[in-house]
Amino acid sequence: MDDNGTGSAGQDHNLPTLSSSNSGDSDSTQKNDSNPSPFEQLATENIHTPGNNPDTGEFPSNELPILNTDDTRNRFKKVALGIFGVLLLVGGVAAGVLLVQREQDIRQKAASCSVEGDSCEQTICCDGYVCRGTAGNRVCQQKQDGTCNSEGAQCGGVQGYVGFKCSRLSNGQCNDNPQMFNSFGEAAAYAGICGQVDEVWVGGPCNKNLCGDFAIFDSGCEK
Repeated sequence: MDDNGTGSAGQDHNLPTLSSSNSGDSDSTQKNDSNPSPFEQLATENIHTPGNNPDTGEFPSNELPILNTDDTRNRFKKVALGIFGVLLLVGGVAAGVLLVQREQDIRQKAASCSVEGDSCEQTICCDGYVCRGTAGNRVCQQKQDGTCNSEGAQCGGVQGYVGFKCSRLSNGQCNDNPQMFNSFGEAAAYAGICGQVDEVWVGGPCNKNLCGDFAIFDSGCEK
């Protein structure tokens, strides 16, 4: 103890403490970490993970993009369904065109044939009718097969036309010099300007009897 009544212990109490200085440094370090300097920010932004180049958008030569197989399959399914839809549409249009064309053909055929009492010189008779009469004035008549249309019988066809050749008609018909032919045209050429052509049954119970068309040619017959 000195003359003033103070000892070394009193001097120790007057020394500055270092704890407050250290805590200030710690607070400053934390502040610097939460607020990086501009240079630190620039360095951080220039660091990027492996992958596509941020400047060019290209992948490095030693890296390949990973494809999503599910997306690829879904795209393929969509494309396949689209192609199938187009083909289905085209097929439907083609079928519709064919049906319309067939209907028009049927209508034209029906309009181009003649029925009972209509002239058959320029057109054919419709189904169920036959063309009969004097050449130039023939008309369609109802066809009546009766019992002649039996199994094994055929109307017309091979050897199904009889041509007659006359100098004059008898009761408006010619029954002279009959010859068998395979077509109406051949028989008509044989009959000439005075004759007759009959379409007849071939076989059956009415063999060689009239079954279909007949024509009388009288332009060159004697009166």
